[in-house]
Amino acid sequence: MSIRFSYITIKKHIKQKIDNMKTKSFKIDAVYLWVDDNDPEWREKKNYYSQTSSKNNSAAVHECRFRDNDELRYSLRSIEKYTPWINNVFIIADNQKPSWINEKEIQIIDHKEIFPDWATLPNFNSNAIELCSHRIKNLSEHYMLFNDDFILGNAVYPGYFFNKNGTPRSWVIEKKPSKIKKSSHDYYTKQVIEEKMSSPFLFKARHYPKVFKKTIMLNIWEEFKDEIRLTLNHRFRSSNDLRIITFFPHFAYYNNLNEVLPINKIVPTFRRFGLKIPHIGASVGDKNFRRKLFAAKYFKPLTMCFNDAPKASDYERTLLIDTYKKMLPDKSRFER
Repeated sequence: MSIRFSYITIKKHIKQKIDNMKTKSFKIDAVYLWVDDNDPEWREKKNYYSQTSSKNNSAAVHECRFRDNDELRYSLRSIEKYTPWINNVFIIADNQKPSWINEKEIQIIDHKEIFPDWATLPNFNSNAIELCSHRIKNLSEHYMLFNDDFILGNAVYPGYFFNKNGTPRSWVIEKKPSKIKKSSHDYYTKQVIEEKMSSPFLFKARHYPKVFKKTIMLNIWEEFKDEIRLTLNHRFRSSNDLRIITFFPHFAYYNNLNEVLPINKIVPTFRRFGLKIPHIGASVGDKNFRRKLFAAKYFKPLTMCFNDAPKASDYERTLLIDTYKKMLPDKSRFER
């Protein structure tokens, strides 16, 4: 009897949590970063600058960072299916747009519209582009940042990402400072947090949608002008980039401007999402890629990301897109 009572209590608790998550009283936009590496003009431009810049490492200019596998189409389908509450959708690109896109439903934003005059253009550095995302004209105060390979696998609610007062809920993976190596993309960001904010580096972000508020971004731009200027003048990714996807949750946390949700902790994850898995992801070509792709198809996590990587084969990329086609077969309003 007590076991049944506990089970019913838990079910009621989860239902109440989900019902609370569904409500929102403010607009939330979605912002995508996208590039078409098959565009000959763009390729010529990228190849020219990658050859003439001696500071680039091979990882920063590798084609897997720019390859378009058509994931954007399925990401937008998942947005329409699982987040009907999303307000406006923006795609940030470099004088490009998908040939199949319905511009009545999406706004294409060129790099020139959001980069300040003093920044380095053309720019192929996702860290720099993400730092400028809040500068989109008419962007809502609350927005979510997507890469084109982020896919939603289940119904998600505004309350998973912002509380009822509009405070961001930052999903993180807890990480000890001692485990951040010099080769890590987050190493410079860690230094800024520890040296300029006098605070410990506590957590790391994975490949899932990130939440932002424009006012917090403006505060960051005001307080960290030198670090931002440095990053925006790196044409390609650099070890001295300020990674806003990692820096934002730390800055907001230490200024009491967000809630931090460690999605790798079983108890808090269960309390927040019930029996739903928040995220499954891997790099295409990794030894666990196929296993995780099958798990994502079967368990339908809230978010998933299978990012392209140097070891990825054409067969594995085809397998990925075929899986997305089966999971999201219906054309969305974002397609012509």
